[in-house]
Amino acid sequence: MTVITYTKNELIHKLSKSLNWSFSSLSSFKEEELHRIHTNLLDGNVIKKVKVSVGLNYAMKFKMPKQIIEELGLTYGDWFHVRVNVDNNEIVLIKSKRGHLKLGKQGIINFPLIISAKQLLKPKDDAMLILDGERIILKSFVHMQ
Repeated sequence: MTVITYTKNELIHKLSKSLNWSFSSLSSFKEEELHRIHTNLLDGNVIKKVKVSVGLNYAMKFKMPKQIIEELGLTYGDWFHVRVNVDNNEIVLIKSKRGHLKLGKQGIINFPLIISAKQLLKPKDDAMLILDGERIILKSFVHMQ
């Protein structure tokens, strides 16, 4: 079995074409993060960029991309369990019958202040969303640089 390794520039060019993300944002990422994104694409996972904004009481929120909503068959009122991975600076959402976060109108998910306080997502910043089976993984671009 042959393993192909790409340089950082090769990864940036491949990812900018397949994800339609800007070259400048990809070039600011660590090489290990670029390899992780590339591996997820090869595994067939859906990767999107979402904008994190500030909601009520300085809690953060983001809008779930339409493709993810259709892929998981999500509707208004669906619930998610939240798992926080502080080591990897990730938030993992898992669809469940009764959870902590509710999918709001127009696909908006509001994070409670306790999750916002961990600063895994930065307000007014872009974040990467990975659909890995039934899990939705969020990681802020700030932690990938």
